[in-house]
Amino acid sequence: MEQSKNKVTYHFNGVEYTMKNRFCQAVVRYYADQHPEAKLEDLQKVFDINKKVPMVASREQALAILDYDGKAGGDFFLGEGDDIDVRGGKVFVWKYFPKTYFDPFMAKVKELGYEFEVVGESEATQSETANTEKKKKTVTITINSPKVGNLYRFFDCSDEKYVDLFDDDADAEEVIDALWDNDAEPFAEDVIVYLSDDEEVNVRVEDEDGEELFDGEVSPVNEFCADPRQLDTSLLPKDVKKIIDEDIQNELNDWESEDFEEYENEHRDEDGQVDWSEFECSSISPGIVTDIIMSRKCNACAGKLIFTDTSTIYGASYDGVIELDEDEEFDIDKLELYITDHDVTTCWEDCVSPMVKYGNKFYLFDIGAWDRDEAEGEWKDLRDE
Repeated sequence: MEQSKNKVTYHFNGVEYTMKNRFCQAVVRYYADQHPEAKLEDLQKVFDINKKVPMVASREQALAILDYDGKAGGDFFLGEGDDIDVRGGKVFVWKYFPKTYFDPFMAKVKELGYEFEVVGESEATQSETANTEKKKKTVTITINSPKVGNLYRFFDCSDEKYVDLFDDDADAEEVIDALWDNDAEPFAEDVIVYLSDDEEVNVRVEDEDGEELFDGEVSPVNEFCADPRQLDTSLLPKDVKKIIDEDIQNELNDWESEDFEEYENEHRDEDGQVDWSEFECSSISPGIVTDIIMSRKCNACAGKLIFTDTSTIYGASYDGVIELDEDEEFDIDKLELYITDHDVTTCWEDCVSPMVKYGNKFYLFDIGAWDRDEAEGEWKDLRDE
């Protein structure tokens, strides 16, 4: 179907915005203006669009989050005039809005009852989008382990209130309590979801009504096998997507079209379907992508005092939602999980990565709820580096 090539603009509160991130910023600013009693925490609850990063942050929080290139606060509007007054200070708005962020943000705008107009979308595009949405359904997937897990949270403790704890050789529980009391946010985090003794994890799948579709053990894999030409990274966060896209391109550079044709001819069944389970892609390593990003963030911490919370926890898990066609049944055989050891600063036993592939589409799952068992942690003093 032919698509309109008109540039999309967003009309809100009497102003035309040619960039959707500026439109999102305007919505947050309008909400703050309409609710002068609201504090930072209130706005973060209202615009809780993504569990991994805040859509609204203080300057300190924004600068604690590094973009793909390692720039502090690079994914926030931090320029002159970008600050928004709220009760108790100023806040700043996230500026990276791919579809996975923008769609839930727009849903929030509609929920708030704000009037806006999108200009430039053809009727055909809008109709097709509406039809696509009607034909989709979601399932929720939870990945956990029978073993006790660990936190893996990195905090910048260069502030004097934490330096005193470091100088006094305070135990991990005292440091963690101080971080909690000050609402400190980690600049990088994950959980360690260990594989069982049989090298498996438990996977539970539920539909939109909470009905169980699958509850059993799944074995994550080390080797990645798939048709690299068909992989879909559109739902991944920007930094993760960039790494996977580069891996895919490197893989494609290693093969000629004749190689794919030869493999297809040798592995096509009677129904014309090709089995790609033996087509190993050595350049694509989904399991270590989040480790790469975490390592980059840690490497950008020269001159800082870092505390890593490695507490043992109950309930270490990952949660995620995947889309299916309306008439599609969930197939556990299409779900692929990956092994990692999260070897950034600590070498853990084999565990499962938050990177998941269902069919040909990649997803990055969120950290699930957990309960602390025993406070543990370690310091790393980089202030002289």
